[in-house]
Amino acid sequence: MKKVANFLAALAFVGLSGSANAQITVIDSGTCGADLAWKLTSDSTLTISGNGDMTDYNYWRFVGPWDIDTSDTPWWSHKDNIAIIVIGDSVTNIGDGAFGGCIYLTSVTIPNSITSIGNCSFRDCISLISVIVGNSVTHIGHEVFYRCENLMSVTIPNNVTSIGIRAFYDCSSLTSVTIPDGVTIIEDGTFFNCLYLDSVTIGNNVVSIGEMAFALCSRLRTITIHATTPPVIYMGAVSYVPDTIPIYIPCGTLSAYQQSEWGDYFSNFIDSCTGLNEVVYNENVTVYPNPTTGKFSVVSSQLSEMTGEVEIEIFDVVGRKYDVGAKNILPDDEIEIDISHLASGIYFVKINGITKKITKK
Repeated sequence: MKKVANFLAALAFVGLSGSANAQITVIDSGTCGADLAWKLTSDSTLTISGNGDMTDYNYWRFVGPWDIDTSDTPWWSHKDNIAIIVIGDSVTNIGDGAFGGCIYLTSVTIPNSITSIGNCSFRDCISLISVIVGNSVTHIGHEVFYRCENLMSVTIPNNVTSIGIRAFYDCSSLTSVTIPDGVTIIEDGTFFNCLYLDSVTIGNNVVSIGEMAFALCSRLRTITIHATTPPVIYMGAVSYVPDTIPIYIPCGTLSAYQQSEWGDYFSNFIDSCTGLNEVVYNENVTVYPNPTTGKFSVVSSQLSEMTGEVEIEIFDVVGRKYDVGAKNILPDDEIEIDISHLASGIYFVKINGITKKITKK
């Protein structure tokens, strides 16, 4: 990343010291489709203009002792001078490998004219921070944003119906993602090693989640699923995702999710009918006062079946766990709990399998 920092610093220096009226010149130009042209200008901007589809290119990266990459794009010899990409409003697709390896590219806007983003088209663009994807895109290819490790924000349009294998692999700065309703399959490795992924929303037509799709997303704190039939989870799809995070599911699907593979990986399902995780004995539990200003009691006839101290677990709505330690069961099958040290909000109290919602004022 030192090389990136030096390049950006150089740009800043030129911007401050150069003449305000410095002329922007064309460094190189050519064609990149039957009716498309490209030009690279001295302000580090690569512009694609014209009508129709881009040519598909080949981009390779060889990881090993030398860690080298290469491409047959016509602007490859200038890749280290590309910081901005402008795509014309009449361009209809982004070709395979088009901008792979442009390591100083920081942002890109994909216009509404684009319907398809080709395989590896932004792979290894390690300085890319944000992407705005036009509403007409229906297809995001394989490894499109592979190893875009600084990519923090991307919006997947509602019209997208397919997202390729490893499309966001190793996008370790990505914080949230929504899979639109048109997508039916989350492919293998799609979000593998997205270390800072915090929340995921899955559309109502997803039927399967591929191998290693969310593996190593260890900071994931909430999953919302709109599919009434639990999607099939393939091998390693949620490896190292915390098993206590809340899984928000459609009304009336609690039993289906608990009895599916989802029940093997997760325990904290929240049915949108009630907002509660309705587990065993839940109907026999009373929490009072609710809302509370800090201290409250849990009363249940089921507590009489427990002996000695019981473990208390408190979770907030995004799955963060707060330790309140073990408590003794009082007479009349009652436990007293103090959450006065927690911020106001909604919490879930779990006592040896008994779960109830409590609101702190």
